[in-house]
Amino acid sequence: MKKIIFSILLIVIFMPNVFAVCENNEINDWAEKVKVKFVNEEYREKLIFEDGTIIPEYVPKYDYVLSLDPMRDDVYMVVKDSISNKKTTIKNEGSDYYDKVIGSTVHFDEKKYTIEVFVKENAKECAGEKVRTLTYSVPPYNMYTLTTYCEENKDAEICESYKDTSDITLEEFEKITGTGDNKKEENKWVILLKEYWYTILVPFVVISIVYIIKIRKLKREQALKDKFDGEEVEVNNQDIVSVDEDKKNNDNDNQIDSEKEDNNEVKK
Repeated sequence: MKKIIFSILLIVIFMPNVFAVCENNEINDWAEKVKVKFVNEEYREKLIFEDGTIIPEYVPKYDYVLSLDPMRDDVYMVVKDSISNKKTTIKNEGSDYYDKVIGSTVHFDEKKYTIEVFVKENAKECAGEKVRTLTYSVPPYNMYTLTTYCEENKDAEICESYKDTSDITLEEFEKITGTGDNKKEENKWVILLKEYWYTILVPFVVISIVYIIKIRKLKREQALKDKFDGEEVEVNNQDIVSVDEDKKNNDNDNQIDSEKEDNNEVKK
């Protein structure tokens, strides 16, 4: 019995960190209240640090980032997500913004994070101790974000990039946003036609009128040509008949003169 008690005492003495619990009230209070903050990097136009430093021309490295809110300089995170299934340590050191947050590119499946929060090894109190485990889920990318309505209304709740809209049909989306029924998004060509109808219709009408006039003129010319061709044929036929009659009369006259001459010769 004495040996068992002695063994337990040795374990307690030489392995204190196994049962160690942070006794710093400030850290414990912070760990109890800390939350995960989601920031959509896609819409961020400038980057503002906690110390007030501003980077106006900011080019996002990720689609969104997660951070501890509020953040402490004496803690770090070990993160695992359900898509990569790998653990990553966020050291929370240096001046690089991305060394202090959890960054992610776009994803089309729900992404679940397990975030373990530890006190840094060089801290004066509770060094190396895990003070909190947080879980956070980010829905799949919201495809309605790409619609014209959401491009014009980025602050609308239904247009959030990572809002779960898997159970919202297109008809329901149109009803919610007022873009359904007679208010559906119109084709760009239809919009242009409505706005500039006169620039398209007037030339069309003018060209149509010109073609109609030309067609009527051609038909009239053809009709006149056919009429004149018919009259010319009739006149030609009449001329031929007249010539034949004149020839016949001349032949008769010649015959009568010949007969007279023969009679005169007989009398002599």
